[in-house]
Amino acid sequence: MADLEAVLADVSYLMAMEKSKCTPAARASKKIVLPDPSVASIARK
Repeated sequence: MADLEAVLADVSYLMAMEKSKCTPAARASKKIVLPDPSVASIARK
C-alpha cells in the first residue's frame, strides 16, 4: 500500500502544480526565476 500512497501523493502534487500555473502570481514568480531564455532551455533538457 505504500507504493499506492506514494503515487497518490505524486498525483496530488502534480495537480497542485498545474493549478498554481494558472495563477498570475505563479507566472510572475516563474519569470523571476527564469529571466534568461537560455536558462529555460537548459531546464527543459
